[in-house]
Amino acid sequence: MFPSGATELGVKNCKRLNGMCHNLVTEFHSVMPRRSSAPITKSKKYCKDLPIMEVLPNKKLMGRSRFKFHEDHYPYFITYTVVGGVPIFDDPILSKVIIDSLKFMTAEFEIVLYSYVIMHNHIHMIVESNSIAEKIRRVKSFTARKIIDSLEFRNRSNILYRIKLFRVTFKESSQYQFWQEGSHPIQINSDKKLISCIEYIHNNPVKAGFVEKPEHWLYSSARAYKGLETDPICTLYGLR
Repeated sequence: MFPSGATELGVKNCKRLNGMCHNLVTEFHSVMPRRSSAPITKSKKYCKDLPIMEVLPNKKLMGRSRFKFHEDHYPYFITYTVVGGVPIFDDPILSKVIIDSLKFMTAEFEIVLYSYVIMHNHIHMIVESNSIAEKIRRVKSFTARKIIDSLEFRNRSNILYRIKLFRVTFKESSQYQFWQEGSHPIQINSDKKLISCIEYIHNNPVKAGFVEKPEHWLYSSARAYKGLETDPICTLYGLR
C-alpha cells in the first residue's frame, strides 16, 4: 500500500495532518469492477488523537481547496462539510442517503473505504483507489443531489433557505450548493498515520460529547471494528 519512498509532496501533506483536519460526499456514470484488497500489517503503535476543528458558517471557507489528490497509491483522509455548517445529518433519512452511497461506492467502484463517520454537519472518511479524485467528485455530486431532492420532497424550506444562503457565486447554474468546495484530502504514507486517522474518525462523536464510546454512534465504522455489524461497508484495517 505504501511505496518505499514517499514523495516530498506526499510527506508535506502527511505532516499537515495533526493540525489541519479542516472542515471538510453527478450521478454515477459507470459501474466498475470490485477491487480486491490486500492485507496490511498492523502497527502496534498509536498516535494521539488529532484535534477536532469546528465548522464555522463563514463564506471564506467556500473557496476552491488548495488541497489535492496527488498519488493514487496512497490512502487519503478526506472530509465533506455542509455549507455554512448547517446540521443536516441529525435527520436519519439524510444519514441513510450517505450510508447507501457508501455501500454503492465500495461494492461497485474501485474504492477501498477504511473508516468513516457521519457527524451532524460533516463527514470524515479514509479512502483509497485509482482515479480517486474523479470518483470522489462523483460521490459528492450524487449525494448532494439526492439530499436536495429529499429536502424539497419533504418541504424542508427552512433548511433549503439556509443552504441557499451559502451558495458560492460561480455556481450560477445551481439553485443550491450542499457541500463546501473541495474534500481537503490529506495523504497518508504510513501504517502509523492510518491507525491514527482511524482512531480520530471514530472518536469524533465522543469528542463532540454525543456519546461515551465510539461504538455507540450509529453512523460510524467504529461499530464494524468492534464486531457489532455483520456486514460492514468498510475494509477493516488489520482484520482483512
